[in-house]
Amino acid sequence: MKKPNRLFLFSIVLLLIFGSCRYEEGPLISFRTAKQRLYNVRKVKSYTVDGMDSIGYLNENQYIWTDFFYDDVNSYDLYVMQIPRRDGTNYYYTWHWTLSNNNTILEMEGPNTPIIGIFGETGNISWTILKLTRKEVKMETTYNGQVHKVDLVEF
Repeated sequence: MKKPNRLFLFSIVLLLIFGSCRYEEGPLISFRTAKQRLYNVRKVKSYTVDGMDSIGYLNENQYIWTDFFYDDVNSYDLYVMQIPRRDGTNYYYTWHWTLSNNNTILEMEGPNTPIIGIFGETGNISWTILKLTRKEVKMETTYNGQVHKVDLVEF
């Protein structure tokens, strides 16, 4: 094969690899499925609303501990959020979740109990995944006309 053909072939391969990144912030290549990367116990590293740091709100009202389970392990896709109560006990909210749009949208359908905050009154919300690795998940959603971004890291 001549050098120009090799260079052309190499350019096409690079274009396919780097042009097919599903997430705005990566990764470019992964050997794990999206569900395997999402599955983990995580804590909230950062939380912003319209670019303003809002981690204090999240810590006071919705705590910082979350856990994703997926069907290969637990026979269902489940998200659990732990919320501390004033009496010192914890309340756990659960959502069923699915990935859609080529694994770039996290659809959460959750508790029948009305709750406050970024999950809305019915608990149903869609998050756009910006980054999905085993150690970190970055997502954003629009709720009440505001852009909410959350960065979850491995616990």
